[in-house]
Amino acid sequence: MQNPLLFFRPQDKMRFHQRYVKGPGCWEWTSVLKKHGANKQPYAYFFIPLPKDRKKFTSAARIAYVLEYGDFDFNLHVLHKCDNPRCVRPDHLFLGTNLDNIVDKTQKGRASGRRKLSYDALR
Repeated sequence: MQNPLLFFRPQDKMRFHQRYVKGPGCWEWTSVLKKHGANKQPYAYFFIPLPKDRKKFTSAARIAYVLEYGDFDFNLHVLHKCDNPRCVRPDHLFLGTNLDNIVDKTQKGRASGRRKLSYDALR
């Protein structure tokens, strides 16, 4: 996956920071939500204008992570420690592989069947 910030402009950064509310815990996204995954949870999304009047919708958590920690391998997922798909607070986010994402959602009871599995059980 390509870095969504290649076309990110200073005004996009300002627009991004206007789209969430800082709480004592999570920073709740107040803009575009798109249902995603098997459970159709609403995840935070942000659009970045591209050349030729196009735009790219990108996970707001990915953008928050890059703005705080810098570029990363975009084949990785940005996961939520808080298990809140609307949260964009950088210290609530961490990187993981697809397997890490499966284990994380299974342990938090969001996978089909609602079984709690360990990382080793999925290997």
